[in-house]
Amino acid sequence: MRRSLRILLGLGSFEVGAPADLLFLRRDPTHDLSALLEIEAVLADGRLYRRADLDAALARFDRHFHGSLYETAMRLVMWATASGFGPERAHEDPS
Repeated sequence: MRRSLRILLGLGSFEVGAPADLLFLRRDPTHDLSALLEIEAVLADGRLYRRADLDAALARFDRHFHGSLYETAMRLVMWATASGFGPERAHEDPS
């Protein structure tokens, strides 16, 4: 079976002790790509992240990156970039 999976996937090996990242889906995405939106779990770096873990991580991300402080900082960055204060000017001689 290992050989057939290896050929099917076209990479790596499928055996005990081999590193693997896997995506567990509710439905088969070869029949309908919207199945990729229904992730049940992710196995990454040897750790299993269930749907509840993924939802909690997304909620933390949203709280961190969608608050008023973040939005104010992003407006400042956008203004500075549009005004020509990008990183390429950080090393210019002001004289």
